[in-house]
Amino acid sequence: MRFAWIEGKVSELSREIESHKKELGDHGRSITYLVREIALKEQLLKSLQSFETLAQERLSEEIEKLKMVPGLEKYEIDEGRGKIVFYTLPVHIKHKRKQYEIGRFRIDVGLDGTVLFKNIANTCRYPLYDHPHTRDGEPCLGNLTESVGKLVGNIQLATLAEVLIQYLEIYYEEDAYCKIEYWKEI
Repeated sequence: MRFAWIEGKVSELSREIESHKKELGDHGRSITYLVREIALKEQLLKSLQSFETLAQERLSEEIEKLKMVPGLEKYEIDEGRGKIVFYTLPVHIKHKRKQYEIGRFRIDVGLDGTVLFKNIANTCRYPLYDHPHTRDGEPCLGNLTESVGKLVGNIQLATLAEVLIQYLEIYYEEDAYCKIEYWKEI
């Protein structure tokens, strides 16, 4: 002979035990997931801290090299906007036995590889143009685009400055947005 209240209590306790076992299993899976997430994030944190140290060392080396770049007057590192700004000495282009004074440039290079040219001492008859191969400050870099991105990514600022200054010193008549003759002949 069994008592009805005992049967009810046994059934209730059995359900609670099963519920707690399920909850314990769920917590176990959560704990496993969290332990893995913590390990991954700690690894990522160490990698970022290591990269930051390496990047700072690389940046210090590159700043020394920037002092030796031909045609570079000065530079600024704008950490807040994530870009480096190069200022050139006067840029000249030789074309068909003539030489043209193009001007002095401010070159903004973003950490994403974007490049903008601004002629800050423009000798062009039409001030709309900063350079024969730029439109609205944006250069047509063509196959240099990938190289610029790699140089930015590898923190090779001195080489980047050299490449961009050399770009400013070249004129290809067939690819130009405007004629070189718009600038002052010297």
